[in-house]
Amino acid sequence: MIIAWLSRDNVINIALSNDGILINHSLITRILLFFGSTIIDSAITPTTFDLTNVAKVVFKPRLIPIIPGTYAVSIVTYDSSNPDGIAWGNVSINVKQG
Repeated sequence: MIIAWLSRDNVINIALSNDGILINHSLITRILLFFGSTIIDSAITPTTFDLTNVAKVVFKPRLIPIIPGTYAVSIVTYDSSNPDGIAWGNVSINVKQG
């Protein structure tokens, strides 16, 4: 399980692969993380993500407006070849107050 610390400088590295092959993360233009009914959107809070790394997306949960708890977080990414987005499934994230 991934732990996301609120009010701390910890980051979460998200590495996505397709058929076991790591994708080029620097092609991602937008990412959505669904924490229940709360959506963290890189288009709205761009400083929450670093989308420039080829090997991973860096998620900075420091100031996200989430109530601490455990979430099955859905991930959707967008790029120029996939304007309707790619759903990557869920990852379990435990959000804790720092």
